[in-house]
Amino acid sequence: MDYTKKCKEWLDIRYSQKTVEGIYRPHQPIYGILGGYCDPGFLIRYITSYHIFSLLDRLNFNSFIDVGGSEGFTPYRVSKSFGVLVESTDLSKEACDRCEEIFNIKATPSEITKMPFKDNQFDVSLCSQTLEHVDDLAEALEELLRITKKALIITVPFEKPEQIKHNKEKKWENLHEHINHFDLESFKHYNKDYKVLKTPILSSATVSKMLSLENITNFIISGKNHDTKLEEIEKSIQDICLYFLSQDLYLVQKVENYQGIRVLILKDEDSYSESNVTNYNIQDLFSSVPYHYI
Repeated sequence: MDYTKKCKEWLDIRYSQKTVEGIYRPHQPIYGILGGYCDPGFLIRYITSYHIFSLLDRLNFNSFIDVGGSEGFTPYRVSKSFGVLVESTDLSKEACDRCEEIFNIKATPSEITKMPFKDNQFDVSLCSQTLEHVDDLAEALEELLRITKKALIITVPFEKPEQIKHNKEKKWENLHEHINHFDLESFKHYNKDYKVLKTPILSSATVSKMLSLENITNFIISGKNHDTKLEEIEKSIQDICLYFLSQDLYLVQKVENYQGIRVLILKDEDSYSESNVTNYNIQDLFSSVPYHYI
């Protein structure tokens, strides 16, 4: 039995979920902070996005692909912020269908170990919160580097090895769990060929604050009505989020307790600057779209 095939079936079911009214239930917060219907932990996803966009702002690039791109929220925001050509790919055809329906972004269903793209096709490739699920990690990484011309951005969770060991033992019972463990040494073997920058992210303190804020947000969503000044409330929540996000790296260094790792592998060192290149609008992180019906 093919584990990847079983995960694809699981993901296709996930990306077909909708309410009784037909509103698509997204993985990412595509309807905005107060839009609802998103998977739990949606505010934490803004932390990872913040660190991805902080790196993109230091890169000179004209094309971008999100590998494991879900319903396409990240390439949509990248297109808005940086004005580059974007694509997405995901194991799930349903995820790719949602990406094209909602954002009008080209999305190609494919396995990460055999993507149908040319060598060096994309200036920047992103693989965020995906490699922890992959059955053949080494082959996936080689394929990511093959399609990347300038820079590969990776984000992965930092978890206890014993939890990953348990997940591996039970992977056929609990599909799409985290079956690969990562730490700051996981990508060091690429140093011989490329410049590799590794950064701990997702301070436990930041995650805790965002989860508390999400609880408040869910309470507002459950009781919202047309008489409530939702736009003002949402803007206030965004401002609080941005403050928490801006403090994340400081808290990682101060507390030394983190739950994620950001990796930048540079195939072209000249594409990277120590300072910001574009000064993108950080509010683009909170972009949203109308409810999508399927």
